[in-house]
Amino acid sequence: ITLAPSALTWEYSVNSGTTWSDGASNKFTLNEATYAIDSIQVRNTDAVGNISISSNATLTLTTSSIQQGGTTDNDGIVILNSGSAFTTNADVSGSGSFRYNRNLSVTDDWYVISSPFSGQDIDAFAAAEPLGTGTGSNLGFGTYNTPSDDYTYLQSGVSGTGNFVHGKGYIVRVSSTGDITFTGDNPSIS
Repeated sequence: ITLAPSALTWEYSVNSGTTWSDGASNKFTLNEATYAIDSIQVRNTDAVGNISISSNATLTLTTSSIQQGGTTDNDGIVILNSGSAFTTNADVSGSGSFRYNRNLSVTDDWYVISSPFSGQDIDAFAAAEPLGTGTGSNLGFGTYNTPSDDYTYLQSGVSGTGNFVHGKGYIVRVSSTGDITFTGDNPSIS
């Protein structure tokens, strides 16, 4: 393991971050087995609470929250599942990304959603998620128009829609239950 020079402690997980074990020295030994992709994870913390996530590493928050007072250097992936939160008072540096998995448990109902990150392409989102369909080419994704008091729906097969606007509300209806995923750049507070 190559740790950040300022690392005070480090931990590792062999079950995709469900449980963590304290690291010692700069190595750990795995039991002989076949491990799923992303099941081996390493994280470290320094004396002031800085977090460093190296490339090919993943920090997953299932229902917990991190209130980050130090700096975060993310060259890997931070995954936030429904019910979790990552709060910081500083920009997150590095070349990594963030994902938020929002669980939608009912089909054919409308949900109001908002992307918590910048950089999520709407067309890629629509192609990856089980959006419901409506009349004509309408998909179960739209925006509200205040002046005309109606909705504009994403059309099937359309491209070049652009990115989600961070913090803007959208409506979505899914054809099957489960998670919808937002993927975006490391967050910036500026």
